[in-house]
Amino acid sequence: MRRLPWPRAADQARIAWAVNEVSDAVWSADDVLAALDLRQEPPGGVRRASGFLAAGPRGMATMPGWTTRQQRPVQVDHRNAAVDAPENRSTQLRNQQERSEST
Repeated sequence: MRRLPWPRAADQARIAWAVNEVSDAVWSADDVLAALDLRQEPPGGVRRASGFLAAGPRGMATMPGWTTRQQRPVQVDHRNAAVDAPENRSTQLRNQQERSEST
């Protein structure tokens, strides 16, 4: 809850209940955040952070590629690379444009 602003107003007991499956499997905050990025918003939408978390982590501890402590950092790295890719691409384009304008 320290790393995300949106669940701070939620009841901590509800959040703890919602993430008990992954906490029992000793997931790190990075593991949970990366796996949540893979999840889609529930069909009816989300009204509370605890509701999103209740739907999100369910079954995550048994997802292929996420079941062991050795697999999860690899998945987190893939997620981080995917998140960073658009930023890197825009930076590359900006640098390329600046070079072409300066010549």
